[in-house]
Amino acid sequence: PAGGRYYFGSPVMDEASVHVGNGNVFKVIAKNNSAANKYIKSVTLNGKPHEKLYIDFKDIAAGGELVFEMSDTR
Repeated sequence: PAGGRYYFGSPVMDEASVHVGNGNVFKVIAKNNSAANKYIKSVTLNGKPHEKLYIDFKDIAAGGELVFEMSDTR
């Protein structure tokens, strides 16, 4: 990570879960993910809009859910 931040790119998998310790799980979901839908339309973190182009390590370590809505247009 660059300074404790993970910058977004097009997801390779539709879904992944990481056990981050202390019983916490961080889940990443890419809705409508396909070769054609390579653009990120929107991102939510724990159900709330996430406007940043990255996520901080502390948010991952806390556990939760990051959801990408993918699209074929920018």
